[in-house]
Amino acid sequence: MNYNSSVAELRCPIPAMPATTPQFGYNEYGDMDYYTCEPGYSFQDDEVTKLFKCTRDATWVPDDQECISKFCPERPVYLNG
Repeated sequence: MNYNSSVAELRCPIPAMPATTPQFGYNEYGDMDYYTCEPGYSFQDDEVTKLFKCTRDATWVPDDQECISKFCPERPVYLNG
């Protein structure tokens, strides 16, 4: 760890959110970025776009970082049934 680094040099890891696109790609402490779910997906609260903020402890808030498919799963195929 570099103890000479300033708070401005802190970075959040780029969220590994499948089916999302960041608007700006910012990830330094204090940065905010919008993430948008791809068509057919939404966050758990049914929002399609969310604003995330990089915090001092190098995490993003809110922590709801998953776009969920709104498609119905494929129906199973039954043979001889």
